[in-house]
Amino acid sequence: IFMIDASKGFMKDGNKNRLRERDIHKIVDVFTSRRELPRYARFVPLREIEANDYNLNIPRYIDSSEPEDLHDLNAHLSGGIPNRDIDALQDYWQVFPTLRHTLFAPAPVSPVSPVGWVERSETQQPGQPTDPVGLRSANPTYSHPRMHPERIKPTILEHPEFAAFRERILERFRAWRDPHRPVLMGLNGDTEPKALIHELSEALLEQFEGAHLIDPYAVYQHLMDYWAETMQDDVYAIVQDGWEAAARPRELVAEKGQKHKETPDLTIGRKKYKTDLIPPDLIVARYFADEQKHIDQLQAELDAAAQELESFIEEHSGEEGLLEEAKTDKGKITRASLKARLAEIKGNPEFEDERQALQQCQKLIDAEAAANKKLKEAIKARDEAVLKHYAKLTETEIKELVVDDKWLAALEQAVQGEIERVTQQLATRIRELEERYAEPLPAIMQEVESLQAKVDEHLRRMGLEWRAGM
Repeated sequence: IFMIDASKGFMKDGNKNRLRERDIHKIVDVFTSRRELPRYARFVPLREIEANDYNLNIPRYIDSSEPEDLHDLNAHLSGGIPNRDIDALQDYWQVFPTLRHTLFAPAPVSPVSPVGWVERSETQQPGQPTDPVGLRSANPTYSHPRMHPERIKPTILEHPEFAAFRERILERFRAWRDPHRPVLMGLNGDTEPKALIHELSEALLEQFEGAHLIDPYAVYQHLMDYWAETMQDDVYAIVQDGWEAAARPRELVAEKGQKHKETPDLTIGRKKYKTDLIPPDLIVARYFADEQKHIDQLQAELDAAAQELESFIEEHSGEEGLLEEAKTDKGKITRASLKARLAEIKGNPEFEDERQALQQCQKLIDAEAAANKKLKEAIKARDEAVLKHYAKLTETEIKELVVDDKWLAALEQAVQGEIERVTQQLATRIRELEERYAEPLPAIMQEVESLQAKVDEHLRRMGLEWRAGM
C-alpha cells in the first residue's frame, strides 16, 4: 500500500489549518508518480501491515517527526562539537565541500582548558587541518570552530562555493524567466489568465526540480502567492482594458462627507490617485532617480536637524534645566512657549543663560521647520512630475515597467530570499552547536570556584564567614 503523510504541510489561518498551493501540488505529484520520500511517502508491504494487526494508522508506518536533537555529554564535559552533529548537515557539505573545513578544525585527542574557537592562520588554506592546541593527533569524534560565532554567516556568504551556489540557483530562475518574458510582454485580450498562471507555475516548478538545498515547491508557492496578491489583478486588468488604459492613474472621488475607501498612491493638492498597475515607486526608480536622490538628501538633513533639536532639549531639560520653564502644560517645547518665556524674562540679566538657551532652541526649531518645508516642496514637485509622466508612457515602456521592474523583479527577490534562507539555516545551526558546547564543565567549575573565592573574600572583609551546611 502506498501511504503519504502530508500532515506537516499546511499553514495556520486563525484557528484553522489550510493547505497551500504547494502542499496540494506535492501531494498530487507524489501520489501520481508513486515516489517514495523520507518522512513523507513510502510503499508499505503487506507483511508489515499484518504485523500491526492491519491497523492503517499512518504514523505506524511513516515517522514524519524531525530527528531528536541529542546532547553529547562528553562534549559538555571536555569541549568540542560532536562530528555526529556536523555530519548531520551533509546536505550542505555536498554543495559546499570545503566550507566545513573553513568553519571547523579537528579536535585534539586530549583537550586542554580552556577550549574555544580558533582562527585559521594567514598562510593556511581552506580545508588544511588545524591543530588548535598544539597537539598533532586529532580526535575523529569532535571538532572545534575556527571562528567567533558572529563571523559564521559572513564567512558563509563570502565563501566562493556559496557564491557559485547562488549563481546556479539564479541561473535556474533566468532559464525560466527568459523564455516566459515574451509571453508576459504579449498579454492581450485573448490571453486566458488561468492558463497563463498554470503554464508559468508548472514551468517554474520543473525548472527548480532537483535544485540542491532549495525546495522547488517553496519557489512555486512564492509565484502562487504573488499571483493571488498582485499579479492576477494586473493580468485581468490588462486583458480587459489593454496596457495603456490599465496603467492610467484613477482619481479617487469620495462621496460628500465620506472618506476614501481606497488608500491613494499619489496625492496632488486635494486630488488623490490610485495607480493599480504601475506603482509610483517604479516610475521614480526608472525616470526620476536624481530627484529621489535629492529628496533622500533633504530627508537626511531633516533627520539631522530633528536629532540636534531633540538632543538640545534633552540636555537642557530637568528640574534645573534652562528650558524647563518654557515647557507647556503637556511638557512640550514649542515656538509659542519659547516666545512666551522670552517675553516673560525680557532683558533681565539674571536670566541671561536661560535667554541664550531659549534663543538657540528657537533657531533649532526654525532650522527643523525650514528643512521640513524644503523636503515637502521637493516631494510635491516630484509627485507632480510623476503624475504627468504616466500620460507620456508608451506601451513598450509600460510593458517594461510592469513585466521587468514589477513582476519579474518581485519573483527574483523571492528566489533570493530562498537563497538567504539556506544561509540563515546553516549559520543558525552551526552557531547553536558552538554556543551549546562553548563552555565545557571544567571551565564552568573553574569559573564558579573563582567567583566563590571572590564572594568569600568580600564576606571576610565584612567580618562574615560562610560555610556549606550553615
